[in-house]
Amino acid sequence: LEQVEAAQDYATRLGAELPGAFTGVTGSLAARDAESDAINSSLRWIEIGTVALIFTVLAISFGSVIAPLLTLLSAGIAFLIAERVVTWTAGRLGLSVPREVEPLMLVLLLGIVTDYAVFFLAGTRRRLAAGVGRVRAAWWTAAQYTPIIATAGLIVALGSATILASSLDFFRVFGPGLALTVLVGLIVAITLVPALLGIFGRAAFWPRGLVGQTEADGSERRGWRTWVTGLVRHRPVAAVVVPLSLAALVAGA
Repeated sequence: LEQVEAAQDYATRLGAELPGAFTGVTGSLAARDAESDAINSSLRWIEIGTVALIFTVLAISFGSVIAPLLTLLSAGIAFLIAERVVTWTAGRLGLSVPREVEPLMLVLLLGIVTDYAVFFLAGTRRRLAAGVGRVRAAWWTAAQYTPIIATAGLIVALGSATILASSLDFFRVFGPGLALTVLVGLIVAITLVPALLGIFGRAAFWPRGLVGQTEADGSERRGWRTWVTGLVRHRPVAAVVVPLSLAALVAGA
């Protein structure tokens, strides 16, 4: 930033000495500074839009205003912790943290914590609807999903750390910060989210509550999503779905 400001000052003075000539600042540092300003100027609205979208989707899915609030609270706490952990670690290792890493950290944490919270919300709601107590429902759900979530989180963290293999120093500095961010989000998701569900219990699914989640005999109600999931498990259908999915992924890549 100091180098860019010095270059801009020099360009201004040079322009005054050469009337009619175009003077400006170019190069990778100036480009990074301009990019950072563009990101930060729009970041607040992006954050507001992302949070609003997550709240709306979870509120509709679970028929609750408390469940999305608990999820966003967990993501916010994870961000505060990750920001300080990354800064402290970078200071200990003598590394600089680019300004561009903050929005990436926020996006990662909102996605990770929300994704993993959905597992705990759905599992706890299902057990509460079956008559299980709130603490035991949260306990059993955490025992069921924590190994899966921990494995997924570690894979994402390792994937983020592979940025260290980049040949460009600008990208390499993102690797440790993003990997630590994922680990913090994972730890918050598998500890704080089940704890909050154990405290709130049925209140986490207010106002719709647990209506419509189970049949009279306590079994889970089968909806259209269950029907679709069962359909794609059949080999003839799976033989069509898998190649189409792979083709879509290749096209996206």
